[in-house]
Amino acid sequence: MRRLAAIVIVLPTITLQQRAVEGAFVVRLGTDTVAVERFTLRGGQLEGTFVTRAPKTRLQQYSAKLAPDGTVRRFELGTYWGDWISGEPVERVRIDFGVETATVETTIGDSSDVRKVVASAGTTPVVLNSYALLELVTRRHRPTIGAIEPLGLFVGGASTVLIRLEPGPGDSLVATLGTIGPLRIALDSTGRILGVNGIGGVLNVQAERVATLDVRALAREWAARDAAGRGLGVLSPTDTVRAGVAGAAITVRYGRPSTRGRQIFGGVVPWNRVWRTGANEATHLSTEGDLVFEETRVAAGTYTLWTIPSPRGWTLILNGRTGQAALPYDEAHDVARIPMKVEQTAEFTERFTIAVEPDEMGGRLTMAWERTRASVAFRMRGAQD
Repeated sequence: MRRLAAIVIVLPTITLQQRAVEGAFVVRLGTDTVAVERFTLRGGQLEGTFVTRAPKTRLQQYSAKLAPDGTVRRFELGTYWGDWISGEPVERVRIDFGVETATVETTIGDSSDVRKVVASAGTTPVVLNSYALLELVTRRHRPTIGAIEPLGLFVGGASTVLIRLEPGPGDSLVATLGTIGPLRIALDSTGRILGVNGIGGVLNVQAERVATLDVRALAREWAARDAAGRGLGVLSPTDTVRAGVAGAAITVRYGRPSTRGRQIFGGVVPWNRVWRTGANEATHLSTEGDLVFEETRVAAGTYTLWTIPSPRGWTLILNGRTGQAALPYDEAHDVARIPMKVEQTAEFTERFTIAVEPDEMGGRLTMAWERTRASVAFRMRGAQD
């Protein structure tokens, strides 16, 4: 059972005008709709329904009880995987916010877990891609948006993160939630979220505000597609490449995102910035033998593999920091930086693909996506030395 991934953001408080607000959001990843949300904010209560499609259709219902200043006193969420019309939620979360701590109770079936987390007054719960919940923050802080760095806590985990809110051009702000972002958020004069653009960041989603949606009808349609084997499934499935090169094994484990109609290089993957070279967790390369890239020697072992794509060429980076989920890049652990050959191809590659092409003394590491192919030759140390 996947547990709720929620974030608690600690923010100062500014009075929220309590007037009825209804709306909906459509969240897209390229040409695919990956989530929808419908919500009502009336008086001191926010209620919403949030449906996501990957890896299978999931419906969540939430409510947030607000204090007169717009801060959250209690948050409740129920998660449904199967019969969300007459069935019971498979998971419930309730968060009661105090002055310095929040009490988080999670119930799965007959099992319940209660814990206290540090959460000062003004803490707001956020579920990724639920923009009605994020709007509680932007509506309170629109008049005074500046460079704010509150503390965030992933509920159900033990790690804290910094949340950064910065003014953007016009009526907009740029939000970063730990390593998640940047999200460029368009606002109206009251702080309502009109749209979100995460292209080039970690999520790479776009969200649009619409007047209303029948989210339950969409949930039924998507669940029927799941049952017929036509659902979205895992958005960026993990794959492992294995090759025997000059008697030694080389393995690459990576996530495989799809284009989904998007511009990839210079868009989803910005130019001249370090890219995790795949999706989700950092890409890992393991080799049983020492590798030689031109004159650069890399000892046998495991490395994270990164690249810097550029219109003029790519750079391959082998980094010694490994083993951590969603590993952030740290230049201090770089082992080698190696130029790559880049070419445009007639063949279109929808899903990002890494391959190891062996030859007698070594081989070639290749990466293909869209109509771009980057590669670098290597040999096994000892094969010719």
